[in-house]
Amino acid sequence: MARYQHVEDDRVALALTRLSSRLRLMAVIFGAVMIHLSLGTYHTFGNMLPYMASYMRNYTDPTIRLEHLIWIPTFQGCFPFAMVLGGLLSARWGPRAAAATGCFLMSAGVVLSAWTIKHSYTSFLFTYGLMFGLGQGMAYVIAVSCVINWAPHMVGLGSGIVAAGFGVSSSLFAPVQTWLVNWENYPPTREGYFLQKELLERVPAVFFELGIVYFVMQCIGLVFICDPPVEVS
Repeated sequence: MARYQHVEDDRVALALTRLSSRLRLMAVIFGAVMIHLSLGTYHTFGNMLPYMASYMRNYTDPTIRLEHLIWIPTFQGCFPFAMVLGGLLSARWGPRAAAATGCFLMSAGVVLSAWTIKHSYTSFLFTYGLMFGLGQGMAYVIAVSCVINWAPHMVGLGSGIVAAGFGVSSSLFAPVQTWLVNWENYPPTREGYFLQKELLERVPAVFFELGIVYFVMQCIGLVFICDPPVEVS
């Protein structure tokens, strides 16, 4: 098992080895799932699309259309390439530091989007697209690899539970997004845009609020992101 240089000095890893195999595996999976729940909000783009486009049409750039924002998930889709970068950083810095870099990049991208959505399409594309995608890919692969390293005898089940956290994320956060932006349940126009001023003015704040929530979840999960200092069973 490949390890970074100072894995034996990780106090959390040493503490986990003193637990029963079931408890330490539950702890590591919990940490990975917390991170993946935040990363999986990638799939809520469709839910936020009409709100983002409506806000930008009214406050940022009147030429913006729904189809223009399709480039955001395209840029977020760089996360498979970021997985390679995450693996390289994990080998050099250790999984927690490398995953923290990815988590911070992703959460910072969401928080900064509260400001970039007010200023330009290009800057918003950079924060909510590229920063989100790069951070997501780096943290995604490291969280899964840590679970596998702690439970090499149950690779499929362990990684499957973590991936399930990524998949179920949209089911949890899409309703939260709707409640924060459109709790009055205003309908859009036939073209798919919202015109209600009170709704539109809430859009930027949603990025800031959810970015903070993601960051807190990730900080909790990062505590348990580490490789075992010795072979465990």
